[in-house]
Amino acid sequence: MNFPNGLGGGWGQSAGNRGFREIQPVCKPGPDFDTCAREQLIGSTGGVVLAIVLFVGLSGFVVWFLVTDQWFALGDRIRSWRHRKGR
Repeated sequence: MNFPNGLGGGWGQSAGNRGFREIQPVCKPGPDFDTCAREQLIGSTGGVVLAIVLFVGLSGFVVWFLVTDQWFALGDRIRSWRHRKGR
């Protein structure tokens, strides 16, 4: 079985290559190292911040929905829609 990232342990691998690769750094040492490292940090931080904001927002909505008894209002509304369709 071949894995797309080359890390799997398939039948076709030679004895010398057991699924491990040398880790290559994204930012090479040199004059642009600080800029590259900063861009890598900012790029990965955006996704984490978005995930945290979505989690907190969704959790807050669920808590508000349950605490303010909106759940019962939604249930009543669904029952009234079913009753209307049944006529």
